Amino acid sequence: YILDYDTKQKDEASFKKYLAIAKEVFPADASMWSQFEMNYMTSNTGLDQIVSKYKQEDASGKLTEDGYLTYAESFAMPEKSQIEKLDSTQLIQLKLTAADAFQKAYNLNNKAGIYAFNAGVLYYNVFTVLDDRFYGYTGESAALKAKRAEIIKEQQDAASKAIEWLEKSYTVLKAKE
Repeated sequence: YILDYDTKQKDEASFKKYLAIAKEVFPADASMWSQFEMNYMTSNTGLDQIVSKYKQEDASGKLTEDGYLTYAESFAMPEKSQIEKLDSTQLIQLKLTAADAFQKAYNLNNKAGIYAFNAGVLYYNVFTVLDDRFYGYTGESAALKAKRAEIIKEQQDAASKAIEWLEKSYTVLKAKE
């Protein structure tokens, strides 16, 4: 209750205080505390700050499977108000960051085929955003043709990665009963 209240009140000091207590008293619920922490960040900071924090924590090498998963889910399904502020280039970058986090979670637990599946779906989503952009550049000028060629190159990369990660997920998930 207190963590939820502090999130709504945007009381960072109190939130951090009680989150630390919760982590200490209930260490087995680490993934739940990560969710509360991410909820606080998404409610009270911008996506660019969260992405920056993710990159910093990733570089430190201290992120766990749950940590990667928390970030991945946050980037894959941001709040509608945050999505509306992004242009298509920023949206693609956010999806790529989410896919990266799902991949890293999968690399820590390659039995969780859903992580690979989510990465594959995100790459496919990038492909479709690029497809929409491609059709926005209609015309025969050299500049438009060059722009479409650039988009096709990006699409091929996204399609290859989507196939790679969806195949990984299929391999893992088909082995499960």
